[in-house]
Amino acid sequence: MGKVTPLKLGPEAQQAVLKLLRETAADDLRVSILVTLEQSAWRRFFDNRQILRCLREGSLVRAPWIDELGNTVFVLERHAAGATIEVTAVLESDRHGERVIVVTEFTAGE
Repeated sequence: MGKVTPLKLGPEAQQAVLKLLRETAADDLRVSILVTLEQSAWRRFFDNRQILRCLREGSLVRAPWIDELGNTVFVLERHAAGATIEVTAVLESDRHGERVIVVTEFTAGE
């Protein structure tokens, strides 16, 4: 089996899929967070909120790309309260044809 090379998107396609990401992220129920967050309820709430805000308002760190499964992968970051939040998310379709976002990585640092 050959090696799969991710497909890079052009500038117009980037803006179109970023718009789809933001529209999808507007509904909390369409975002699945697969990363391990802090154990305390307050910290978990804070991290979830920061992840959602990054998806809705963050800036692209690099151009989105299409993975080997045909899903669009994004890396976004957002600066807030002296911290930089970086989220890696995959925009995919579920079994019913609706878009969902799966967050696969999350970092927060100064």
